[in-house]
Amino acid sequence: MVKIHILSPALNIREKVFSNIRAAVKNLAIDVVVVRNEKQSHVNSCTGNKALTTPVIIVNGEMKSFGRIPDIDEITNWLDAKRVKIG
Repeated sequence: MVKIHILSPALNIREKVFSNIRAAVKNLAIDVVVVRNEKQSHVNSCTGNKALTTPVIIVNGEMKSFGRIPDIDEITNWLDAKRVKIG
């Protein structure tokens, strides 16, 4: 199972990222849990203050993106790589 954190104080940004994740997962046979968190203190604690802008996307503890909304193809590539490792 892959755990994805979406960290952003802006609801509309979290929802857009979630929508892209949902579209990416549709094409893959993989179990994904998505955690959406809006608190800036949680962003700082999860990233060690390395991400200065949100949204921050963390996949299985690894920061994959920050400061932009990743597109569906990019998210699919992250998840496909995780699927190979756990499958």
